[in-house]
Amino acid sequence: MASLFLLLIPLAFVIYTVYKGLNPTISMLIGALLVCIVEGLDPMKDIIGSQMEPSTYVTGLQSACSMFFFVFIMANLFGQVYMWTGGAKSIANALTDLVVRNSTGFSAKMKAIYAFMGVAIIFGFGGLDAFVCVFTLLPIGLMMFEKYDIPRKLLPATLFAGVTTAVCCPGTPLTSGNILASMFLGTKTTAAFVPGIVGVIVIFAFDVWYLYRAVKKAEKNGEHFERGGANMPPERDDEKLPHPFLALLPLLTVAVLNLGFGINVSVSLLCGVLVACVAMANSIVTPESKVKPYLELGNKGIAAGAMTFVPMAVQMALATLIQATNGYGFLTEIFTNMANKTNAIVAWATSASLSGFLAGNAIAGLQLSAGIFAPIADQIGLSLPAAHRIGCFAISILDTIPINAAVISGLMTCGLTHKEGYMPIFRTTVLYIFFGMIAVIAMCLLFPGLAVS
Repeated sequence: MASLFLLLIPLAFVIYTVYKGLNPTISMLIGALLVCIVEGLDPMKDIIGSQMEPSTYVTGLQSACSMFFFVFIMANLFGQVYMWTGGAKSIANALTDLVVRNSTGFSAKMKAIYAFMGVAIIFGFGGLDAFVCVFTLLPIGLMMFEKYDIPRKLLPATLFAGVTTAVCCPGTPLTSGNILASMFLGTKTTAAFVPGIVGVIVIFAFDVWYLYRAVKKAEKNGEHFERGGANMPPERDDEKLPHPFLALLPLLTVAVLNLGFGINVSVSLLCGVLVACVAMANSIVTPESKVKPYLELGNKGIAAGAMTFVPMAVQMALATLIQATNGYGFLTEIFTNMANKTNAIVAWATSASLSGFLAGNAIAGLQLSAGIFAPIADQIGLSLPAAHRIGCFAISILDTIPINAAVISGLMTCGLTHKEGYMPIFRTTVLYIFFGMIAVIAMCLLFPGLAVS
């Protein structure tokens, strides 16, 4: 038990220092050292390692590279093409013209922010995860928020409100939710459909209500959109923007290749980049130079990808180190006992939430909990479809803590510190997803017949 409580010290340190403004990479490196200190591990062996035997920490870095390196590079390159060709602004203009039309003032702001959240939900339903959405949609969101003078601090929260709603919804092809739950539990992606829809409605209602109040409060306080350190391109003449249909072609290419044909997301994004370079060529090249602008785009995309990949890789390395500790092993035993001695559904929800928090990522939380609960589901009376749907909500609750890689990437892209932009994210993800999960649990307990398939 003591080892489990000691393990909270480095996690608390990392969350606190990142929120206060310390560079996330530095904070998590110190956090890894603290894990070794409180758990009695050898930093030279478990962090540094050797050429002959990589450390546990380095193994986590290697896993991050093998799983996410190309996704980050391609997604950032994709986003940079949209920013610097004017494609993001073209789509933002078309979307707001369609949704906002003749509205002005506060009404225009709300229609714009809800439209952007809707796009994020659609992309989530399309199977694009949080990382891809961060680099693909935030450039569009920055343009929309600037046009309607919505404070930049609300943009990441609006994006994650849409993406996490899609993660929780039955049937979505997102790996971090339905797909992994199906793999680990042997259930359908539409498992516990009705309880899931009820939970999603709860999340959506709270998100809409909060964003309304947040924009209203910002307007009352005289807050405006300020570019600050946001990753935004210079102003462009609207007359020289690519046509919205041409700007949409690369996005459609990625969606069709990834979802329709099952092509790897990194390859799909690369194809999207190539389509963008052809479709929006007139917005890239200049009369003086035909090649250099493409080289500059490549440099910017790869540099941005590397900058955002490093803190994500360090976070995954820290999670790998934590999973190898005695405290985490003790947590596994606690959840095993809970599965046999308490309400199965409540025990499952607690396990999926907390283990993902301590492990540092949602996948680990779902994998650990499924390994404990799935073999004894019949014995403890746990409906696997109910576990599937509740799990999608549970792993999303504490996954978006301040050290989450997608959160860090989103804040960095928008030029926000954790102090400036995290609390809105907390509201639209952690808090409101928790309310949604409670609604799903209540539905599964009160109407168990709705969670049998």
